[in-house]
Amino acid sequence: MAHNILLIGGHGKVSQILTPLLLARSWNVTSLIRSPDQTSTIKKLGEGQPGKLSVLVSSLEEIKSESDAKKILDQVQPDWVVWSAGELSLFFIYLYIFVLC
Repeated sequence: MAHNILLIGGHGKVSQILTPLLLARSWNVTSLIRSPDQTSTIKKLGEGQPGKLSVLVSSLEEIKSESDAKKILDQVQPDWVVWSAGELSLFFIYLYIFVLC
């Protein structure tokens, strides 16, 4: 069974190592990045991999409410969430409320 992974901070060094490893297991990865300029770098990580890679451009600073965070979770429908962003934001707090509690 393929798992759906939401990778927050997809352009970071750890995420760029983790992404191909998850895709090699045929898992589906949604890489959340803050800038559209980072898209091509992320898409290259998925080339030749059996898993499906999606890129979601959204700044964590734009997440201002539980509703904003829930929209992302509803869109991606992750089985697992990996936090690899360098900053703590409201999104992390809302993620904790929805996923971990």
